Amino acid sequence: MAAFDEFFAYARKRHTIYLKRLEGRPWPWTDDPILRQFRFTNVFRELDRTTQWFRQFIRDEMRAEPEVLLATVLFRWFNRIETCRIIFCQQQLDLRTSEPVAKTTTPWNLFLETGDTRAMRSALVSAFPEGPYVTGAYMIRSPTGMSKLDGMLRLCSDFYKNSFWREKAEGMLLTAEPSVERFTNWLRNTPGQGPFLAYEVACDLIYTDLLCRAPDIMTWANPGPGAQRGLNRLRGRLRANPRKPRHLHRARIGRDQALDEMRELLALSQRDEYWPSSWQQWDMRTVEHTLCEFDKYERVRTGEGRPRQLFNHTG
Repeated sequence: MAAFDEFFAYARKRHTIYLKRLEGRPWPWTDDPILRQFRFTNVFRELDRTTQWFRQFIRDEMRAEPEVLLATVLFRWFNRIETCRIIFCQQQLDLRTSEPVAKTTTPWNLFLETGDTRAMRSALVSAFPEGPYVTGAYMIRSPTGMSKLDGMLRLCSDFYKNSFWREKAEGMLLTAEPSVERFTNWLRNTPGQGPFLAYEVACDLIYTDLLCRAPDIMTWANPGPGAQRGLNRLRGRLRANPRKPRHLHRARIGRDQALDEMRELLALSQRDEYWPSSWQQWDMRTVEHTLCEFDKYERVRTGEGRPRQLFNHTG
């Protein structure tokens, strides 16, 4: 199908940009005018700057410990390297004690021991008096009447106290075949989470002992609105009587159908004519993620819209 060729052609071009940049090749890394002008995330989420930092400084160090679940939830709520560097890496005074000799530790360690977020707040306000503290990657609503920072810290505190996160993580470590889908469904029902963000946390935990054995890594994903629009484009499905032209590809499809079509794309990714076998191989997360980016690309190409961010080749 020609649409499949276009889908994988986009993915190959985007990954080639990453490889050329990694090799230190000079700009420009592509002759595609859309990819040169606008920002599209890497084909593989693990290659993005924020995820790389999280992996290096937080996730890998505790990948075999239950605490990695709490750390991942906290990190993705803020999803900002500058903020999380203060929380996880900066030494602070221990605010729990009035001992004459101050004990130094990180705000994260203090939070992990007690669930108290005061050290985090003090450190962040000291470092960034005016913010920002979070990115706009995930739409998270603060509790009514609270600032963004205090609202996020309240979510962290409530999750620590009420979610039974440690029991959940320990159970996953002991389970022979933990499930990405079951974990996502569990997490999405906690305050401050939702299907999209819960799945993002699950995808991080796939690279830890909590979910690395999950049998559904290659069979299940959470097909968000962007991925569904991408599938509609590939299949030529159009929404009847859309209110606006950009809504044309928002035809509704069932989750089971979406997953079946995503599995077909995963199978095609194993064929050399679509994706070189010498490159990193796909999983269902990669399919879901690339469908969303492909939809963004097609919106620019067809004049339906444009991404918010321009591509900065020096960043």
